[in-house]
Amino acid sequence: MMTDADLEALTGSEEETPPAFPLTSGRQRGYHRAAVDSFLDAARAAFEQSRTDFGADDVRAASFPLVREGYVIARSTPRCRGWRMPSRSARVRRRSAVSAWTSGSLGRAMTLSRCSTISAGRRDSASLGRAS
Repeated sequence: MMTDADLEALTGSEEETPPAFPLTSGRQRGYHRAAVDSFLDAARAAFEQSRTDFGADDVRAASFPLVREGYVIARSTPRCRGWRMPSRSARVRRRSAVSAWTSGSLGRAMTLSRCSTISAGRRDSASLGRAS
């Protein structure tokens, strides 16, 4: 977690570089630009240098202060633009639909299996009847 002193040291470069993501306006708060930029720089350097001191745990533990004129929160992950986590109710509906389809398919498969077994039995008995 960054301290206020760390943030103050980073803040000077905000005016020099263009924003990497859309910025908030008015009273809306977003992620502190300098904190996000320094985190992304550290992650990129670790990736490009194949370092093992920066990993998934660091990404999951990352947090950034909320400030005015910060990065818009909903768009701070560029690979996920346009994707939203389905709501719990949508996930439940999907699970129940998949479950219903699976059980329905299983029922139809069992019926087909029984029919083919019965048909095969009839064919066998019919062929036996003709032979006698």
